[in-house]
Amino acid sequence: MSTDTSDIDPKILELIAEQADDKNIDEDLLIQVYNIEDEMVGMKRRHGIDDRLRRVLEDYVEVKGADE
Repeated sequence: MSTDTSDIDPKILELIAEQADDKNIDEDLLIQVYNIEDEMVGMKRRHGIDDRLRRVLEDYVEVKGADE
């Protein structure tokens, strides 16, 4: 999954960083979720976006569980 930040407004990135710190959530995970959600703006839900979002979150949980 992409954590490309080139198309994200710097103010949005700042908010993501703040939320990551406040909620103790990986910043790359929030960027991935933001990028997936951003694809949905202005269009009907496309098939597969829910699956991709679920996969990102499941991968994150698996990695965090292995780290603990």
